[in-house]
Amino acid sequence: MAGNVYLFNVNAEEMSRVQVRNWPADDTIDGWSEEKDDKYSPNALAVPREKFPTDSCSFAQGDNSVSFSRPTFNGAFILTIDPAISLSDDLICYVTRSSALLMRTNGEVISEVTFAPTLMADEGS
Repeated sequence: MAGNVYLFNVNAEEMSRVQVRNWPADDTIDGWSEEKDDKYSPNALAVPREKFPTDSCSFAQGDNSVSFSRPTFNGAFILTIDPAISLSDDLICYVTRSSALLMRTNGEVISEVTFAPTLMADEGS
């Protein structure tokens, strides 16, 4: 059975309009909690992994475009999954304001991508 890529939102702002390979994800990823017991705990969205690209929101082996919106900026990056990584493995992707860190569940970092966030236009101008 194929694993998932867990996209973690490491930011106080929600991630909406999340797309993987131009296919929309079903959910918004809330910003981190401000509650005392789990303060700064990131929220996540599980996105299925596939061996080859399909007509759905999923991560395939190779290059995967990821895009999202936050209230103050948009982000986009390419996340590459090496075909040598077992398809059954779950992977973790921490998405910050300007980077994405892909890692295995044992904490081994696979790759890090930086990107330039695009600021939202000021609607009052």
